[in-house]
Amino acid sequence: MHLVLRQGQQGPSLGQLMLKPGEAQEVQIRLIYPADATPPQVITVQPVKQS
Repeated sequence: MHLVLRQGQQGPSLGQLMLKPGEAQEVQIRLIYPADATPPQVITVQPVKQS
């Protein structure tokens, strides 16, 4: 998926993490943001598999 936003624009919701009241889910967040802020900037959110 490729999403382009201009400064100040709010993007659409791309997904949801559904939790029951009191439930916790550990997630891993990975952000790729180049030092010069050029595209692409990427954020990945993944559930951490529990054993």
